[in-house]
Order: sequence, then C-alpha cells, then structure tokens
Amino acid sequence: MCGRTSNQVDIKEIETQLQCQCANPEKYKPKFNVAPTDFQPALVCDTKLNKSIKIMKWGFIPSWSNKNKNNDTKTIKAINARAESLLGQQQLFRRVKQNQRCVIVATGYYEWKKEENKKVPYYVSYKDGKLLKLAAVYDILKQEDGTELYTYAIVTTKCSESLSFLHPRMPVILNNDLDIMNWVNPRNGFNKVKDLMKSTELNDNLQCYRVSSDVNKVENQSSDLIVEVKEENVEKKPENKSITDFFGKKSDEEVKKVDTDVKKEENEVKEEEDAKENDVKMEEVKEEEKPTPKPTPKSKPKPKATKGKQNNVKKPAASTNKSAGQKRKMMNKNTNAKKAKTQ
Repeated sequence: MCGRTSNQVDIKEIETQLQCQCANPEKYKPKFNVAPTDFQPALVCDTKLNKSIKIMKWGFIPSWSNKNKNNDTKTIKAINARAESLLGQQQLFRRVKQNQRCVIVATGYYEWKKEENKKVPYYVSYKDGKLLKLAAVYDILKQEDGTELYTYAIVTTKCSESLSFLHPRMPVILNNDLDIMNWVNPRNGFNKVKDLMKSTELNDNLQCYRVSSDVNKVENQSSDLIVEVKEENVEKKPENKSITDFFGKKSDEEVKKVDTDVKKEENEVKEEEDAKENDVKMEEVKEEEKPTPKPTPKSKPKPKATKGKQNNVKKPAASTNKSAGQKRKMMNKNTNAKKAKTQ
C-alpha cells in the first residue's frame, strides 16, 4: 500500500526534469506530507506522443460515477490500484488500464512498519534527491459545471525482498525514461506494459530510513518529516495502564524493579544527607581553627570600709619591738651583773 507521499519540488523544476509543460500549475502546492485528496503533478501522453503535466487529485473516481444521482465527487473510490487487480478483470480499472496510464512524480513515499502495538513511519527516496516516478492510472470526471476533474490511483505490487521488512506491498517505481514512456504511451495496450509492474530493490541510489511520527498528522508540513531519526533518539512514551493494572498484583520482575528503584532513591537520599553532614563538620573545623582571643585582665576590687568595727581591727606591732638577739644580749648583761655583786 502507498498512502502518503512527499513532493516539495517547485513546478518549474518538475517541468525541467520531465521536459514538458504543466497545463494547470495553479492547482499544485508543494508539500512534505502529501495525502489522498491532495493535488499532485502527473505525467501524461496523448496519441501523438506529446507529453504534458496534469495536476490530478489523489483518489480514483471513475468517469461513470457522474451518472449517479448524488454525483459525490468527494468520495474516494481507490487510492491504490493493485497490480493483481489490473491483471485481472476488475471493473473499476478495466477500461483505464488500456490507455489512461500516468506517472506520478514524488520526492519519496512514506510507509509504516508494525512494531508491537504501534506503527513506525519510514521514508523511501533516492539518495541524490531525484524524483521518484510512480506508475498510476487515471480517469477524467466531467463535473456539473462543465469542468474536468482528473483523479488517479497509484499502482502497487508485491514488495521487494530488501523492503519486505517494512510492508508486504510497495508502489511500482519506473526507473528509466524508456519504461516511463512505454507506460504513459496510450498506443501501448496493457499487455505490452504489464511486465513493468514489478518491485524495486534497495540499491546504491534508493534508500529507506526511519522518520518522525509527526508525519502521522496530515497537517504537519515541516522539512523535519523527511529527516532520518535514529533509534536511540526516539522518545519512548509511557504505556497507558488502567486503574485495575495499577492496583492489581504485580509480577516478580515488577516487584524487583520497584524494590531496586526504592533502594536507589534511599541511597540517593542517604548520599545527600551525608554530604550535608560533611558540610556541617567542615564548618565546625573551620570555627575551631580560628585563634581564640586572650581574656582582658580584670583589676582587683578595693576593700570597702566598714563603719562601727574599726576599734576591733588589730594594729600591727610597733616598730620598737626588739628582736630575739637583742633580748639575749640583755639577759646576758643582767646575769653578769648579778655575779659581780656576789663576789
């Protein structure tokens, strides 16, 4: 299946590459995200082998649908035409496959790979930026106002081996000018061109890589849509779990994971507290290392005089008191004087 393409090339550049003129360029608008119902350039050819570019609407509407009373031109009949359907007798494409074949030009196309419960977008393009030429069939619907509406469906086939990881189907890519001209030539019946509906392998020029999921929204039209996204840069969104899953019994692995997370948080808290404690201790050490100031000597207080008790204070002995040596001399003199009287 091919449900989204990219074509940001100006119409003048497309005319140069296809070497023909566009009949209705005002309907074309370059986009990085082309979806069904958008208008895109298509290479067509008349019976005189004159090539031209027609801006067509993506979504095949057969010309006979205008016979319906509702005439609902907004109804998309088909965005793809399977190669197997063209080889068969399917009514929708049985007439147009004979001589109303065209080539849709694009810078690349998007495809989604299924991974578990989600789809991952990939982008397929030429490495040198050359336009992809996709095989398609078209029809012309005459509207009530008399104007003609060109609509197309891209032809798809079984995917090549190198791209089979992505999707079981892929668009038919016409790789050279001869194949392109044979496909659009209305003189060639379908049997002459049916062998062109084959898959294309990835090679030195054709590339495929993962892109942003922003391409899922048609309104996104940024150049970032065609930029390769590495696996490690893909943001993993948390799974949405019901309230029953939240309160339900957890498996052993979930319990171990919770225990590990709790221990990890406890270790982080402990490390943070230890760090704070070390900071406090460092501050205390700095305080102890500061020199302590010497105490200022205080003057002794003078004794206060007490009234009424002055007579009881003992006075020191008079300076006339004789020493012990003088007393012994006086005693010796008295002794000697007594002896003299006796004699």
